[in-house]
Amino acid sequence: MYFVSGVDATFSYSDVMGAAPGTGNIDADPLFVEAPDPGPDGEWGTADDDHGDLHLQAGSPCIDAAKNVNVPSDWFDLDGDGDTSERMPYDLDEHPRFVDDPNTPDTGVPYPPDYPQVVDMGAYEFQVPVPGDLDGDFDVDSDDFVLFAGCLTGPDILPSADCVVADLMLDNDVDVGDFAEFQSAFFVGLRPPN
Repeated sequence: MYFVSGVDATFSYSDVMGAAPGTGNIDADPLFVEAPDPGPDGEWGTADDDHGDLHLQAGSPCIDAAKNVNVPSDWFDLDGDGDTSERMPYDLDEHPRFVDDPNTPDTGVPYPPDYPQVVDMGAYEFQVPVPGDLDGDFDVDSDDFVLFAGCLTGPDILPSADCVVADLMLDNDVDVGDFAEFQSAFFVGLRPPN
């Protein structure tokens, strides 16, 4: 963390502790998975700092709260589609950058028609779970099919702890009803980032 004195900084669509003037700024707990901590000495920039986990938890006021045109261009063509004028498609984890959380009201600014989903504040986009994504890689593919097949137990058998994610019907068993849900997700394939 760096501090610069004698320079006027401007912020917009940011979560700034202590408040900062500017359009779209908030002063709220971002609900990080683990908040940073300056460590026992109480001083930032020393060896005992704990940088935490800056991924957002569900309910964070930073979800769907930024401004899409503030996302830098994809100068290095990270997605390999030949378009370097589009907005950077990935977050710091290389997950889709423009993901809408249906449980969070949009308080930021979209950029339609290309970017109707409002980007999150911060380096990490909150990733909405994808039904049928049993291995947690944000797509439904043959790897998930292998995991699902190993969890298919038939009626009235509670899934093991590892198979709870395969219970797509949420009825405490993994059976043909769950397979129908999985099959629908499988044929959709990769969730599009927009």
